[in-house]
Amino acid sequence: MKVDIHNKPHGSFQSALSETRKGDEIIYHIGPYCAGHHKGEAMWAYGHGYAQLVQRKITPRIFEYIAQRTAKRF
Repeated sequence: MKVDIHNKPHGSFQSALSETRKGDEIIYHIGPYCAGHHKGEAMWAYGHGYAQLVQRKITPRIFEYIAQRTAKRF
């Protein structure tokens, strides 16, 4: 499952994290570099083992920044 929250308000990341399961993807930013108001929450999830952070190229200069859920329960 993919959950796109890049246009959603601050705090949407935690809700998406609680609704997803192992292997699901949370798209938290789209742009030329990692930024946005969900970046800090994504880094927190990575640091606590809830997600792996990856990027997917959309165009030569634009990327999707994705948090892939791990098996660790939130």
